[in-house]
Amino acid sequence: LDVPTIITPLLHADQESTYNIGYQRDALSGADHVLAVTSAERELLLDLGLDPWQVSVSGSGLRPEAYESGLALDPTTARRRLGLDQDGFVILFLGRKSDYKGLDLALDAFAGLRSQQPDIQLLAIGPETDYSRKLWSRYQGLEGLHVFGAVSDEEKLAALRACDCLALPSIGESFGIVYLEAWLMGKPVIGARTRAVASVIHHGRDGLLVAPGDRVDLAASLWHLAADPETAQQMGANGREK
Repeated sequence: LDVPTIITPLLHADQESTYNIGYQRDALSGADHVLAVTSAERELLLDLGLDPWQVSVSGSGLRPEAYESGLALDPTTARRRLGLDQDGFVILFLGRKSDYKGLDLALDAFAGLRSQQPDIQLLAIGPETDYSRKLWSRYQGLEGLHVFGAVSDEEKLAALRACDCLALPSIGESFGIVYLEAWLMGKPVIGARTRAVASVIHHGRDGLLVAPGDRVDLAASLWHLAADPETAQQMGANGREK
C-alpha cells in the first residue's frame, strides 16, 4: 500500500524469541523507522543489520499527575492499608509473576535475609501465573511475606509509597517502566544487569544492578540498602530527579 511504517518493537535483548523469529526480523528490516526505548536496544537492532539512520532512541516515561494521589499518601497509612508492619525494611516486587521476572530469586534472597533480620518484609504484587502458584507452596508460612495478585491503581500506588525499595531482578525487560514508578516515589531500585536495564539504572547512583540469576548478589544488595537507609534514600532522590 506504500504506507510509511514505524515500529516500536520493545525487544527483550536477553530473550531472543522476542525479536528473532522470521516475520519479526522481516518487519523490523522493512520498517521505514524503528523507535528503540533504550540505547542498548538500538545497539541490538544495529547488530541485527538495521541501518543506523533507521533507528532512533525514544526513551519511555510516565505522566506524573497520575501518581499525585500516591505521593500525597502518608507511608504509615499506606503500610496499614496493605497489612504491613510499620517498622522494618519493606522490599517490593511489582510485576507479572512470570518465570523470567525473578520472583523466585527475590523470595530466596528474602528468606535468607529474614532469618538474620526479622523485621524485613517482602511485598509481592502482580498477576499470578502457573509458575508463581507453584512457588507459594515452597514459601508457605514464611513470616514477613505479603502476597497480592493483580491490584487496583490505588493499591499499586500505596505499595510504592509503603516500600523502602523496589526489587525486580527480571532478565526479560525492554525498559522496565516499574523502575520509573518507584523513582517517581523517591525509592531506590534493584534490577538485573541485562543490556536494557543496565542502560536505565545507574548503578550506585539511583539503584543497584545484580548479576542475572544470582541470589547471593541480590541478597547482598538488599542488605546494603536495608543497613544504610541514608544511602537508600539518596538513591531514591536521585532516581526521582532523573
